[in-house]
Amino acid sequence: MHFRNYRFLLNIFIIFVCTFFIGIIPAHAIPAFPGAIGFGSDTVAGRGGQIIKVTNLNKNGEGSFKEALLATGPRIIVFEVGGTIQIDDSIGIRNPFVTIAGQTAPSPGITLRGATLVIATHDVLIQHIRVRTGDQGGVPATNRDALQIEPPYSGGDVYNVVVDHCSLSWGVDENISIWSTDKGDVHDITISNCIISEALYDSIHPEGPHSMGIIIGPRTEKISLIGNLISYCKDRVPYIRSKSVVVANNYIYKSSNPIIIRDLENPVNASIVGNIVNSEYFLQIVAAVHPSDTRIYAFDNVCNTEISNQLEGLRDSTDTNGQLISDSAPVWPTGFSALESNKVEDYVLNNAGARPQDYDSIDTRIINQVSNKTGGLIDSQYQVEGWLSLSAQNISLSIPSDPNGDDDGDYYTNIEEYLHDLDSSIISSNENLFVQTTDNVPNPPTGLTIRE
Repeated sequence: MHFRNYRFLLNIFIIFVCTFFIGIIPAHAIPAFPGAIGFGSDTVAGRGGQIIKVTNLNKNGEGSFKEALLATGPRIIVFEVGGTIQIDDSIGIRNPFVTIAGQTAPSPGITLRGATLVIATHDVLIQHIRVRTGDQGGVPATNRDALQIEPPYSGGDVYNVVVDHCSLSWGVDENISIWSTDKGDVHDITISNCIISEALYDSIHPEGPHSMGIIIGPRTEKISLIGNLISYCKDRVPYIRSKSVVVANNYIYKSSNPIIIRDLENPVNASIVGNIVNSEYFLQIVAAVHPSDTRIYAFDNVCNTEISNQLEGLRDSTDTNGQLISDSAPVWPTGFSALESNKVEDYVLNNAGARPQDYDSIDTRIINQVSNKTGGLIDSQYQVEGWLSLSAQNISLSIPSDPNGDDDGDYYTNIEEYLHDLDSSIISSNENLFVQTTDNVPNPPTGLTIRE
């Protein structure tokens, strides 16, 4: 039997054990948290696992964030400390079934300085964390991202990953890289409600000026970018080579290029819906794209050029005479209904980022610049605030006495309910503008149908 089949059976066994011995995973899938949207958003993450407290800002050792990541088995990582954790290297999430609850940290929250956060496993939920990488540290400049989602060196697929309400900035290569390799595939990934900003331009990258936002690599599948602010990145906002991807309700500001689709090796199925793109076009299809079976749907997108229909805002560099353009969505997350584009700017500027009701000064500046239509590319974090000097702030969390019980019978555990309450205290009331359903009937925006 193929190695991946063994891994699949092992994952099924783990879920079976969690279901019958922990007793809290419901028979039907529920969102990872109320309002979770996109592919992989029904991940169980750390539900039912041990509660691990981060109690200091040390790089490693007892009570550190890194030690919590190294733990095995289902786990929910909470923070009894707030401030900056200086890593200056990559820090990996390599063991599955984990929830990282940044909302538990006291103000000003948790910032990873100099780090590249690597997700190389499955069933991961991360909320309310800042990753500010920068031009100092140990990760080679050619691969120094804020966030990487890729298979582990030992092999295995990466899937059911949700990164929600995080702030990711100052990457030297990209801010976010999502990439399958010969070690495994990446699928069912959602990046939602994040600030993805200020990828460094003329910095230390050996190729020269860079400033890249998001790359979604070949063979990745069912990737969704929803409700993000992607600002002050020259290019790749995103750059798509994925088998299937949804880019919806993002506000893309101060980029030299639009969303780009390019993959000659594999067909691309893409639904580009309800985005605001501060560029001449909102989408460019590059000539080097797979000539058959590629299907691209565009609906309700806005760009700098005044357009009367979506094709006017789409630059098609292929010689297919528009044959790649679909009149219906080739891919769409179940239960998600996009906002109309005229609501996107207000939603994103009030809701994106690690702690919208408790921004640090960097996120505050980014939001103000975008709101005022100012700002531009930067070469180094020291052209702006640089890393903030944040002293440790400690608290004692009031964890429920029966954290893995379900007192109200809604399939969320008591500790999850506690996290949801903390989450709602630091996000905007606009959170509920998105429509979520828990049934299997997709709820597309007006004019969008699901292509079978």
